[in-house]
Amino acid sequence: MWALAAKPLLGWGVAEVYAAVSVLCGGVFVYLALRLASEVGRSTPERVLVAGFLLTTGAMQLFFGYVENYTIISVGVVAFLWLGLRVLRGEAPLWGATLALSLTNAFHPSTVVLWPAALYLAWRTHRRGRSALAVGLDVLLPPLVVAAGVLTLMELGNHGLDALLGDDRPGGGDHIWFVPLLRTTTEWERYTLFAPAHFLDWGNELLLTSVFGVFSLLVAGWRVGRRPRPTAGGETFAFLGASAGAYLLLTFLWNADYGIRKDWDLFAPSAFAVSLLAAWLWIRALPDEESRAQATLLIVSVSALHTVAWVLFNAFPS
Repeated sequence: MWALAAKPLLGWGVAEVYAAVSVLCGGVFVYLALRLASEVGRSTPERVLVAGFLLTTGAMQLFFGYVENYTIISVGVVAFLWLGLRVLRGEAPLWGATLALSLTNAFHPSTVVLWPAALYLAWRTHRRGRSALAVGLDVLLPPLVVAAGVLTLMELGNHGLDALLGDDRPGGGDHIWFVPLLRTTTEWERYTLFAPAHFLDWGNELLLTSVFGVFSLLVAGWRVGRRPRPTAGGETFAFLGASAGAYLLLTFLWNADYGIRKDWDLFAPSAFAVSLLAAWLWIRALPDEESRAQATLLIVSVSALHTVAWVLFNAFPS
C-alpha cells in the first residue's frame, strides 16, 4: 500500500499509512461491534450494554491513528467472534469464521490462541449433522490457503521462509515465547512468572485495556453460576469462554520483550474477547431490564471516561 499508492500518489511515509489504516479499521470495528451487539442483545438496553462494553475499552486507542498492525488484528478478532456466534446459530458457514481467523493470524501470530474456539465451532457444526469431511475442509483449507499466500508474498519480497524460521521467527528479540518460571536469562525477560512485578503489570494491562472487563467477568460469572444450570446459551458461553480464556492466558504467559506495560498494545485485542463475554454474562446475571439499564449507564459511563482520558493522553503526551 505504501510503495504502490501512498508514497507515489500522496507522498505519505510509512507512519502516515499506518495511521490511516488505524482510523479505517476503527470504522470497520464500530460496524462489527454494532453487529455483535445486535447478535448478542435481545432488546435495546442489552444491545447498548454490549456495544458499550466493546466501544469503551482502553484498547480503542488502537483506532486513533496508532502506528502498529494490532489495529488490523483487533478487527479480525471481532469479525471472528461475530461470525462464530452466527455459525452457532446456523446463520453463517464454518469456513467464514475460520477464514476470518486465518486472515487475522496472517497479520499477527498471537491470534492463533483463538483456534481452540474455532475447533469448538467445528465440533458443534459436526454435531448438527455436517459430515466430518466437510467440517475438516472448512477448518483446514482457509488457513492453508492464507498461509500459502503469506509465504508467497514473503518470498516475492525476498523475506521468505528462511526469515520466518530464522531471525524473524516468533518470540521477540530472544525468541523465547513464555515468561520464565524461575529465573531470567536474557535482557528480553523482564521478570519471572510469579514475581510481584509480573502480576502488577498484568493487572495494569487488564485495567488499562478494559477497566471493567475482568471485574465484570468475575462478578457476573459468580451471579450466573449461583443459578440452576441454564437450559440455553451453553454453546455461546463455551465459544466466548474459550476465546476470552485463551487470550487471558496468553497475556499472562507470553514473554513481552519490553514487559507488559510497554508492550500493552500486543495484548490489547484480548479486551474485546473479554468484554464481549462479560457483557453476555451481565445480560444473564441481571434479573430485569431496569437493572440492565442501570448497569449499562454505570459501566459505560466510567469506561468511556477512562478511555477518553487514555486516548487524549496519547494524543497530547506532553
